Amino acid sequence: DRAPSVLEEAVRRGAIDQASDSLEAACERADLAVLAVPVDALPAVIEQASKALPSGAALVDTGSARVGITPALEQAASRGVQLVGGHRIAGTEGHGITAARADLFRGFRFALMSVGGEVPAIVSALVEDLGAQPLPASAAAHDRALARTSHLPYVVSCALQALGEDAARAGLSGPGFRDMTRLAASEAESTLAYCRRNAQEVTAAWQELRGIIDARIASLKPGQAEDRPKTTA
Repeated sequence: DRAPSVLEEAVRRGAIDQASDSLEAACERADLAVLAVPVDALPAVIEQASKALPSGAALVDTGSARVGITPALEQAASRGVQLVGGHRIAGTEGHGITAARADLFRGFRFALMSVGGEVPAIVSALVEDLGAQPLPASAAAHDRALARTSHLPYVVSCALQALGEDAARAGLSGPGFRDMTRLAASEAESTLAYCRRNAQEVTAAWQELRGIIDARIASLKPGQAEDRPKTTA
């Protein structure tokens, strides 16, 4: 982490055993490196870490969008490091060390996109130790899916927050508004970074959603057929 106070708190909580002053120092004798930084910083950090890791070590990232990340992993693979693209499909709107939980990934899926072969055993063991379920995936399928299930929902949540915040302050909102705007409380730096990276798929998802919403709004007009389940004789 960039903040010394966060590293100190992580040691105090027992989340880590040792804090390093640099990425190179942390990777120097590591068997496995897990990179958790905003996706716009990931390519440079992947290059830096892959140069510092011993030959044969493994590296897995946690990028929520794969655009631009997969090429960086492929380039780093030439340095004798085992590279795996990864995305833990779990989490909350909380952020920082205060939001950390030991069971955060338990029962959730962890998408794995190995570069040039099988997922290294040490990476599989990490995912299983976290209580997550390994999920092999392609980068393209991952980004298409996450645009529709995570990235666009965040953008929509922020828009709904802006739309209804005055009414909410006046007390004229209920649990539905709270639930629909929960994602808007996510840490903006990381979240906006992966939305920007995956902008092409997010845009396509928005066009699909807009068509669905327009059709549903049109069905609300008087005289339109009600949206009710059809029955057959």
